[in-house]
Amino acid sequence: MPLSFLTPGLTHLSKLLLLLLTPPLILTSLNRVLPLLSSSSYPLIPPWLTLTTSLLTWPIYLTFQSLYYTYHTHHRASLLGARTMPLTIGPTWWGRYLGNIDILLTMMHHSKFGYPGDGLYTLFSNHGTAFNMRVLGQDLFFTSEPTHIQRILATEFENYVKGKRFQESMGSVLGVGVFNSDDEMWRFHRGMTRPFFTRERVQDEEMFDRHARGVVRRIKERMGMKTKTKTKVYPFDFQDLMGRFTLDTATEFLFGTGFGSLEGELPLPHYASSSSSSSSSSSSSSSSTTSSSSSNPLKRFSSSFLLAQEIIADRERTGPLVWPLFEIWKDKTKEPMEVVGGWVDKIVEEAVDREGQRLAMASKTTQNVDVDEPETLESPANPAKQETLLDHLIRQTSDPVVLRDETLNIMIAGRDTTAATLTFCVYFLTKYPSVHQRLRSEILSLIGPPSSDPDVLDPSITFGQIKECKYLRAVINETLRLYPVVPFNVRESISETTWPSPPPSPYSSSSTSNAAGAAGQWDPRPLYIPAHTKTGYSTFIMHRRPDLWGPDAESFDPDRWLDGRLQRYLVRNKDKNGGSDAGGNPFIFLPFNAGPRICLGQQFAYNEMSYMLIRLVQHFSSFTFVKEACPPEFNESLAEWAREAEAEGLSLNSASTSAAAAAFASSPSRPSPSPSSTSASASSFSSPGVGIDFSGPNLQASQTSKWQEVEVGGPGYTDPLLPYHDVDDECWVFVPVLPLPILAPMLFMFSSLPHALPTVFFLCGGLWITATEASPQNDGV
Repeated sequence: MPLSFLTPGLTHLSKLLLLLLTPPLILTSLNRVLPLLSSSSYPLIPPWLTLTTSLLTWPIYLTFQSLYYTYHTHHRASLLGARTMPLTIGPTWWGRYLGNIDILLTMMHHSKFGYPGDGLYTLFSNHGTAFNMRVLGQDLFFTSEPTHIQRILATEFENYVKGKRFQESMGSVLGVGVFNSDDEMWRFHRGMTRPFFTRERVQDEEMFDRHARGVVRRIKERMGMKTKTKTKVYPFDFQDLMGRFTLDTATEFLFGTGFGSLEGELPLPHYASSSSSSSSSSSSSSSSTTSSSSSNPLKRFSSSFLLAQEIIADRERTGPLVWPLFEIWKDKTKEPMEVVGGWVDKIVEEAVDREGQRLAMASKTTQNVDVDEPETLESPANPAKQETLLDHLIRQTSDPVVLRDETLNIMIAGRDTTAATLTFCVYFLTKYPSVHQRLRSEILSLIGPPSSDPDVLDPSITFGQIKECKYLRAVINETLRLYPVVPFNVRESISETTWPSPPPSPYSSSSTSNAAGAAGQWDPRPLYIPAHTKTGYSTFIMHRRPDLWGPDAESFDPDRWLDGRLQRYLVRNKDKNGGSDAGGNPFIFLPFNAGPRICLGQQFAYNEMSYMLIRLVQHFSSFTFVKEACPPEFNESLAEWAREAEAEGLSLNSASTSAAAAAFASSPSRPSPSPSSTSASASSFSSPGVGIDFSGPNLQASQTSKWQEVEVGGPGYTDPLLPYHDVDDECWVFVPVLPLPILAPMLFMFSSLPHALPTVFFLCGGLWITATEASPQNDGV
């Protein structure tokens, strides 16, 4: 374990120097020792040979290691009757000789400037549903095949772990929490937390409803509805509101008291007058979380929490060989985590003290309690609903480090994922008013309208009523299908294994499918998976595959969850003996993961989202996207995309561009790219198979070559592939294995170019909208 005063960079450099200096040290030592043994006064090894050998030792070793690995992989695959994973080949001749660096550059460009899945679609089109994207000598297997993902997450769960490299990069923030642990430590955390997520605790009607009403109140205040004053009415950033809503709900669930972020000042659009509100310093963008944070402790906590997640996400993207080099002088997570830890540690200490006082009081009054009728946590005097998750964890362990790590892990999961899904839900409501109206009709008919008196609370909502709202659940599921909160994920294999041979490529009838043999026929041999190999998978790609979801897989259509398509594609029918019969495959829809690591808060999230959406559609008859409120840098970048699309011969419709104006991909920890930089990059790294089509009434993703085109309009709703913003969890790791003269400049290039692989989808410019308050005239019921 490194000394505490060593930074990640110094620790990493010490390991690298030890490896690099070993050959010259050995040769120098031999030059000193051998002359003494031979009674010679001259070095037995000439200096030029010592220098040459020192320089070439590692390149020669790495080259032979790569050759041996290739031979060993093919040999082991043949012994198991399997075949190696199809290897991606870059489009340029120089990329093939430089470790597929052209593929890496293309992926990095699309992840920064493009839409989710750009670049990957081309690889899937050329290689089928599973391939080896070997970059800089490091294997990364990637799949969108449900049977493979089922192996990773469920049937062979014990053989796939997060891995040591992931844990090292995430450890300073996630600690030893459930998201950053494997094996026995993971089982400890999982077993400690699982009993708390009972049906009674995830159905806290009062908590969900109270925070949802707070959101409605803040919207009405911003829109001038509450005071009926229409001066200085600005749109609001719905994504920011959802971040506050889920943070307050998550902290109340965790600690018993919410942070009260909904009561803070809301950001204003960039064109708002600086004198219109004291909060205008944060009006440039909803993602500008660090402005004025020092004067607001809660804002300081939120910005520090986000910054810490950004840092570990950058670490994972950059890779274990590179990220420590940017933290030579200090651990970048230290300062933000001191702020976060200061908040959480105080709450944990107070909870530990309360538990100690409770135990002391219980020991004093034991003799006065009837042993046949003890007062337990479930008794009326102390109902279970009053127990928080932190109270529950303290009864399992008193270790403050474990308690802090676990609460932080659950806070991340409870805030970001639900906020992102609610944001995309309302985005779709702004885009498809007919969906909004149908959803509103269902809510008003099954649950009823809100209270007409602003001083009287709305009628309560029961979970029985929520279960009857089928279209509500369909809207949520369709949003999760098109925008799963963790679109790309990765594991690492422990032992060698095989995956079933995938079917022929669903993306292109003419592609070089990974299922094709030498004669172009389907190859039934399984795919060989070596030990200690990164295995990535994408629910985002899988959820949009036309062979799994039908020809309208790219369309937003909640009815697919209510009609025959549900049975045909997703639900597996049962035969009369209780076994599986013909039908769908439930593993094609995995928004909450699957297997032993399936999300414990799945039902909590469904309930929270349902309450929020019900209150929104009860109070507001429509939402309208406001392009002008988006930060200018995002609009400029969108205009650059439009010019690129025109250059590729795609038609444009300026009225359709507003759907993505708020969504340009840019991480808050990095400055937004200028249109000029976007143009320069696009000229070199444009994807031949993916284009942005602005034609028709709605923005959509269109593949100009091999990807199946989606018809605009029709019975389905066409969904745009929005750009994303990454927050936390897992990404890809590329470990270069190349001769050092080539490796050094590539490491520099890899670390300096913009790249951001998606983890959690967000709209980086925010979702700036206005709301129309419901009235008896537009209720429709």
